[in-house]
Amino acid sequence: MVYYFKYNLQNTDLLSVYSVTVMIGNIIGILTMKPMHKRFGNAGSCAFCGVACVIGCIVRWITMDQNLVIFVAAMIILGFGSGMVGSYSIQCILDSCTYARLKDGADNQGTTMAVFTFSQKLGQALGGVIAGWMLELVPYVANAQVQERSVLDLFFAENIILPMLLAGCLAIGFIFVSRYEKKLRELIKNRKAEEQDAGSCQKA
Repeated sequence: MVYYFKYNLQNTDLLSVYSVTVMIGNIIGILTMKPMHKRFGNAGSCAFCGVACVIGCIVRWITMDQNLVIFVAAMIILGFGSGMVGSYSIQCILDSCTYARLKDGADNQGTTMAVFTFSQKLGQALGGVIAGWMLELVPYVANAQVQERSVLDLFFAENIILPMLLAGCLAIGFIFVSRYEKKLRELIKNRKAEEQDAGSCQKA
């Protein structure tokens, strides 16, 4: 991100704008969590936020971050989408544990959360390593005033194109997961009905 603002846009002051606008997007996401969950559910909200990230990246791709107003709007959208994906994905994991318990009687919440935490740390570690490897593929010169076009293209891809593709894959994945969330609601409804019937039989 720093390299992109420094070499592609030649304006490191935009880093502060980026930080503030992403935070604004996160706040908007927090304020809209309840109505979004009510409308789309956890998995559906993740898919919606993934689509929001794709839209934000497309806007940045088209404008090349040359218009400050549009850049701010796009980063708010990205802040909203990326921030809420993290919140809703944890809810989806808890939903998967509830689904397994109701459907198969499996209590695997500890294992599931452990795998989730490990995958997060692994992703963060690999992300930095892969970014470094990609930098080795282009003629990047540290602290140079001007970089080769291939270097600038790499920074652009890492900041806009790759996040857009990954967000699209995420949205598609959570659309698939949302099918199971519908089944979970049915399982919860059936379980409540069974408990009510059992309670009625005990009273009788």
